[in-house]
Formats: sequence, structure tokens, C-alpha cells
Amino acid sequence: MKKYDMAHINGDNGCFISRINDLNKIMTLHGTSLFSAGVKQNYTKKSVIKWGLIHPNLFFSYLMERYSVRHCNTVITVSASLLDTLKKLYSKNDITAINIGINTGYFRPGNKIQIRHELNMENKVIYALWVGMSP
Repeated sequence: MKKYDMAHINGDNGCFISRINDLNKIMTLHGTSLFSAGVKQNYTKKSVIKWGLIHPNLFFSYLMERYSVRHCNTVITVSASLLDTLKKLYSKNDITAINIGINTGYFRPGNKIQIRHELNMENKVIYALWVGMSP
């Protein structure tokens, strides 16, 4: 591990990497396994325990994610609203938000009808562009 300057962790998969003491760890969270698995954002400890009994594998994933967050040097999230949620959820104040955005000064909507015509796209069909890994 000495040949690496840092490790990037994304969610619960970094649980064991976060145990390496002599390595800087950066963790990026686009959400949390707790909420993406069905716990409401106005959760209580009782509701989390109840949820954990019903979904033990997802609860274990949440516990690994929580461990990783607590043992990383830097935790980054993708929005201010998620930042507030994660600070509350993990009782960790040194989480940073780096908003994922588009430079609308350069990338701006054009004339949709003209662009669809130029690209031979149907007007009545909804098209979407996904940039990233599998959602």
C-alpha cells in the first residue's frame, strides 16, 4: 500500500480499505444505502432498527458504509441537501459538498426541434442522456 498516495472509496465497498492506517482515504457519497433502500429521511432509531430486522443484508451494507465514513480522511458528497442529511446521519461535520453540475454558459439548450431534425430523431419520442455508471 505504500506505493499509493490515496484510495477512493464509494459507499460500503470501502469498508476494509478504510481500515488501512497509513493511507489517505477519500470517500464519495451520491446518497446513502440507508435511504436508497427505503428508510425515510425523517427516520428515528426505532424505524432504522425495524427496517434492519426486515432487511438484514441492506442494514449490514449501511453499517459498512457508516464505518467507512467515520474512518475516511475526506468525505465528499454531490449536493448541499445531501450534505446536511449525511452530517445528521453520520454525526460527522467535516463532509464537503462538490456539486455536480453543467456549465450552462457553454452547454445550453438549443432549438430542440432543429436539433432533432439534424440528428434524425423523432419529435414525439423522449430521449435521455445518462452519463455515469449503471443507475
